[in-house]
Amino acid sequence: MKKALTILAGFFCLSLLAAAPVRAQAAPQHTLYTYVSLWGVQRAHWPDMAKFQASEQPMFDKLVDEGPLTGYGTCVYEVHEAPGFTHCSWFQATSVGNILRALAALGSSAAAAPVLANAKHVDEFYRSTMYGSRPGTFHNGYLWLGHFKLKPDGGVSGWSALFGKFIRPALDKMLKDGDVIAYQLFTPLIHTPGSSNTLDYSFVTSSPDGIDKFFAAVTQIESQNPAIPAAIDLLEIPAGHYDVIASVPVIRVK
Repeated sequence: MKKALTILAGFFCLSLLAAAPVRAQAAPQHTLYTYVSLWGVQRAHWPDMAKFQASEQPMFDKLVDEGPLTGYGTCVYEVHEAPGFTHCSWFQATSVGNILRALAALGSSAAAAPVLANAKHVDEFYRSTMYGSRPGTFHNGYLWLGHFKLKPDGGVSGWSALFGKFIRPALDKMLKDGDVIAYQLFTPLIHTPGSSNTLDYSFVTSSPDGIDKFFAAVTQIESQNPAIPAAIDLLEIPAGHYDVIASVPVIRVK
């Protein structure tokens, strides 16, 4: 009986959301591919890691200027876990081939960096068809990322639809206002153990206040559409959720 009531409540919440006003549908976007490198560096070596990340910027700029890449960025984690990650870098392209070309060009620099010799390291490869950005090179931004484990029957598609209908318009407005530099909703292209039925969203703000503005906007959206939290709860597996907050020394978007 309890399960039946839960299912009925879920259909009720989703029907309310379906009846909400719909924004004009954005034109379909080309797939954007993002390659992410995560690093766990001992605290004593953080200054060396900052120097290494800065040293890679000319190569990234060349890859953007000459065409293979559409953007890149670096990050420094603000909240740490032991023994977790402390730094990241990412780059983006509109094809898998261009990602692999960039990897080939960048591979020798990472292999030769002493600061990375004993660092914890993981690579991740994502795709996105829902994203936005402002062109240019920006410094001293902030990254927020939310990771979600979703239920296998429609969790990813349902969460994506809610994001596109309710959250993306807020991010588009913040992009227009200059508070957000870039955002995206993405799923794994290369699946690793535990990555099935997962989804992430991220955004980079031009100042730390942009994160507060985003969550204030989300609070307002939920107050206007109180069925959203219940609908999301039906799609998520709570134990699979985590967040990342990081400073962004540099981000460039073509």
